Amino acid sequence: MLVYDTMSAMGKTCSFFGHRSILDDGTIKQQLYEVVEELIVNQDVDTFLLGEMGDFELMAGKVLQELKIKYPHIARETILCFSEQLQRDAKVSAEWFHLDSAVSKCKRRGRIPKRNQMVVDQSDIIVCYINAPYGGAYTAYQRALKKNKQIINLTKIWDE
Repeated sequence: MLVYDTMSAMGKTCSFFGHRSILDDGTIKQQLYEVVEELIVNQDVDTFLLGEMGDFELMAGKVLQELKIKYPHIARETILCFSEQLQRDAKVSAEWFHLDSAVSKCKRRGRIPKRNQMVVDQSDIIVCYINAPYGGAYTAYQRALKKNKQIINLTKIWDE
């Protein structure tokens, strides 16, 4: 199992969760960029965990690529659930992608929830785009609440 030891890292760890589809005219990406840069500069976040299953996580990955130029010390880890994702993403830097053994041992249907649990548990801060009380992103959000994680929800549509 791939484990991120956030206690021995220099800074904090942040992860991203969002519903599979979001509509963005560029404002969400800009807001996400500003939030992530704030976390790097003022909250000592240097490790970012992604799942890359939905639009928001893909957007977060692009923002991190842009910020990596300005802040080369940050690390981005994408924890994949399916081996097909490794093949699809082979053209991207291999050090950013991992197929977690504990996740891959689960039945296919249970892999995303297992990965989300693991990522929430290993994160200090959760940045999310949750606008409805259902789905895997919402379940991860609920776990983060129970674990008293710092949560930044970028949606203005829904607030629990």
